[in-house]
Amino acid sequence: MRNIMIFVLLLGAFAVTSCSGRRQELDAALSAAGSNRPELEKVLAHYRSDPDRRKLKAAEYLISGMSGHYGLVPSPGLDSVKAVLADLYARRKVDSARLEQWRHFRPDNLKKAYDIETITADYLIRNIDMAFEDWDCRPWNRHLDFGEFCELLLPYRVGDEPLEDWRTEYREHFRYITDSVYTGSDPVELVNTVFDTIIDSLFRYNVDFALPSLGGLWLMRNRIGGCRESCDFAVYLLRSIGVPVATDCYFHGSMHTWNVVLDTTGRYEPFWMDKFTGSRAVRGRDDGRVKGKVYRWNYGMSGRSADRTPRYIDVTSDYFGPNAARVRISRECRGGPVYLGFFQYRELIPQTAVNVHAGHAEFRDIEPGVAFVPIAGNGRIAGSPFYIDDSGETVLLEPDLSHSEDVTVGRKTRATPWLQKTMDNCEGALIEGSSTPDFPEPVPLGVCGKPRINYNYIYPSSTKPVRYVRFTPREPLRMELGELRLFRDKERQDTIGVVLHSYSEPNRNDALAENAIDGDELTYYEGRPGPSFLVLDLGREEHVRCIEWVPRNDDNFIRYGDTYELQYLDGVRGWRTVEGSRVTARDTVLHFSGVPGDALLRLHDMTRGVEEGVFIVEDGGQRFL
Repeated sequence: MRNIMIFVLLLGAFAVTSCSGRRQELDAALSAAGSNRPELEKVLAHYRSDPDRRKLKAAEYLISGMSGHYGLVPSPGLDSVKAVLADLYARRKVDSARLEQWRHFRPDNLKKAYDIETITADYLIRNIDMAFEDWDCRPWNRHLDFGEFCELLLPYRVGDEPLEDWRTEYREHFRYITDSVYTGSDPVELVNTVFDTIIDSLFRYNVDFALPSLGGLWLMRNRIGGCRESCDFAVYLLRSIGVPVATDCYFHGSMHTWNVVLDTTGRYEPFWMDKFTGSRAVRGRDDGRVKGKVYRWNYGMSGRSADRTPRYIDVTSDYFGPNAARVRISRECRGGPVYLGFFQYRELIPQTAVNVHAGHAEFRDIEPGVAFVPIAGNGRIAGSPFYIDDSGETVLLEPDLSHSEDVTVGRKTRATPWLQKTMDNCEGALIEGSSTPDFPEPVPLGVCGKPRINYNYIYPSSTKPVRYVRFTPREPLRMELGELRLFRDKERQDTIGVVLHSYSEPNRNDALAENAIDGDELTYYEGRPGPSFLVLDLGREEHVRCIEWVPRNDDNFIRYGDTYELQYLDGVRGWRTVEGSRVTARDTVLHFSGVPGDALLRLHDMTRGVEEGVFIVEDGGQRFL
């Protein structure tokens, strides 16, 4: 929690400086360069003689903000992790022992090479000149002002990667797109053209390892990693051909990132250039993820910290417009800054810090329809939970014990668009039986409907016994199956034992076919894209009366046999259990009565798991906030 608080304080510390402040920062940067100062002075001298005075300002901008930036020095451990990733990208077999060995690698202790002490004049001049070529020559950049240019085209790095001549290599490799494939003036359409042009070699998703920024040259050859690596690759590529882009993120205990492109109207449009969540830039599109607060990686913002942490700026209003919530703070928590707490699982993650005035805290620019709670520096709840409604009004969630409600619940957390898309891969799947494994005359057993819950059932009408059962997803969908169970009776009391007979190749090493019949609903079988199938052997001919199929899911639906209780947040007094709410699940939904009115609720699974979202009662059901 303490490290998170420090991160949040840093986010709030960086503000745009005045011209005099920039001059002071430039002088401070030159002093901090030590023996490398002549290289920086050479850059400034070079542009003082250039008739384009903008380039001198750009050089001063980069040097002024340089003290906060560094690259991590390569190490044998990091090289080994990158070698594993390269093998995975090339689809070379990587044994489990090697994967497990480097899965525990942490880059925290890698040596840092600070730009201010190592960067060369030639490197900086080459980057500045190439960035100006793209600003001046690309028709879609005519609307860019100097500040936007400095943040969206000019920076020579994207994170903590080693300094490399990425701009030259990416430009040479991808300039054919702007030379011949797309010759228009819309940066959004250009992003989509790039997406469509390289769609067969988009980023491959892998989050097995803790990674620093891997660098443009490595990512050019090995397009693999998580959301941050995908975003880094997109920034390298698009800036090299003159597209004004940035990386946005939210911080919910861990960081999730995506890219944005600035269009000619001044609006930032999101996109993802990877094979996992990959999608084109669409004007006005919302990806459906709850963000709470949104930040943008920013090269040149002012501010310093002891560990020289990179800079971020708050851009939440770009997504939701400006707003403000004013909430009362308890007396014992008014002595210092108060943090905006975001609910993530069972924790409160601080998003931003504000000071208390006249017993109240005002939090600006937050996502509407999302619950927050003020918290003190020690993590203590400092006031009532609240959210901003669609009209911009602040709604306090203070439990009314004199008024009770009934509620039916079906999940612990909100269902994300990704979850529904994953579950929908089972829709339309055909389940057939046969007496022989070659299915010469398959017996129809049923078709999977659109799944809305984890447990789904088919009751075959056929009376013909079968020994083999085949599960085939509807093309072009790929199989993502959590569990498949067969019963001799409709009451699901008499289970038919099964073994695997045949199946299509798994898409990943941990998505094996065995996962579909291992009794564990957290594991799943994922087949490769394209035609796939799963065949089970029942050992002998059986009458299948019921088929239970569980799509790949997040295990946050109601689970048979788990014990739950319903809790409500009673302001500074914390979470309390609704009287009489402890129950063991016998169905896919739970019903509770005597719930305090106007309360913020959560469903606590006492048996397993940590993911628990917050919600209110709406029309007798759940509305997650």
